[in-house]
Amino acid sequence: MTDQEILDNAPKGATHYSQGMHYLALNSKNNWMRYDQNGVKNANWFKADDYLLAYCNKSFRSLADIKRIAELERDAFVKSNEANAATHRAIEMLLEKDDRIAELEKDIGQPK
Repeated sequence: MTDQEILDNAPKGATHYSQGMHYLALNSKNNWMRYDQNGVKNANWFKADDYLLAYCNKSFRSLADIKRIAELERDAFVKSNEANAATHRAIEMLLEKDDRIAELEKDIGQPK
């Protein structure tokens, strides 16, 4: 699942994500809660037991961090596309100049 998909699928109140579609949050008593989709109709928050937390801690990620990473990835993609377009334009300009130089050399009778 991509970072954007993790964010898009996060239930209301989730603050963390762990591999395997486990969304987590702290409740008002500072207890960790996990979100269990259990079929979309019965989706709900449940107290996370120690076993589950031990499993989740292996790949615990903050949704705020995931959001920032997704933003940076989008920005990098846009900048990469802009750089590619600029490079393409520069190459086209150089090729046009090469063609123009070849035409001028032909007009004055000098070999390339």
